[in-house]
Amino acid sequence: DDQPAALDLLAQKASSLFASYLKDNSRIGVMAGRTISALAKALPAMKSHGLEFVPLCGGNNSNGCEWFANATARLFAEKTGGKYYLLNAPATLSSIEAKQILENEDSIRKIIDLWKECNTVLLGIGAVGTASSTSLAGSLHDEEVKSLRASGAMASICCSYLNKSGKEICTPLTERFIGASINQFNNAKKIAIAIGHDKVSAIHTALISDNVNVLITSLETAKQLAEK
Repeated sequence: DDQPAALDLLAQKASSLFASYLKDNSRIGVMAGRTISALAKALPAMKSHGLEFVPLCGGNNSNGCEWFANATARLFAEKTGGKYYLLNAPATLSSIEAKQILENEDSIRKIIDLWKECNTVLLGIGAVGTASSTSLAGSLHDEEVKSLRASGAMASICCSYLNKSGKEICTPLTERFIGASINQFNNAKKIAIAIGHDKVSAIHTALISDNVNVLITSLETAKQLAEK
């Protein structure tokens, strides 16, 4: 699971399940991250009807831009002949006031309002650390990662951080995010894709939070989860 090719192999296997989880005329929320990006790249061209892909978070800078939700939503749409939207906003703002102002812009509010209309959401599960996609893409700095850990964060799913009991935590940092929280999707099918020894604790936390309907992972990771 920790080999460089493992993520791509998982994405290839997951792509064969893609059509079975999605119905025509669905609106699909797409999270940022390396895993969901890998799935989009592995997906073969397919014919679908009426699929729409909605990014669930913004992106801060050019680092890791291929992992950003905008890029992945566009790639899914290209592979399926669907439609995609763009969220032209950073993932993290300098203040709560700045976030509130930006969220009230018409073009951004339009995307935020689409989140509650998603039938399905595609999610990664992140560990809280400097090697996470969020950190590598520049959306979190080292001191912010330390702050999240100090607050008890064990896992990230959507733009929510969960403690060891699977409860969402709120911090001054998370209040500055422009992105969907996991509790916004109570009526949507939540499909999570994650792999790796370093993510076992985070995946376990996401599962006990009762915020995952479908988990796609490897046999090795599944065995480690069963031992938790």
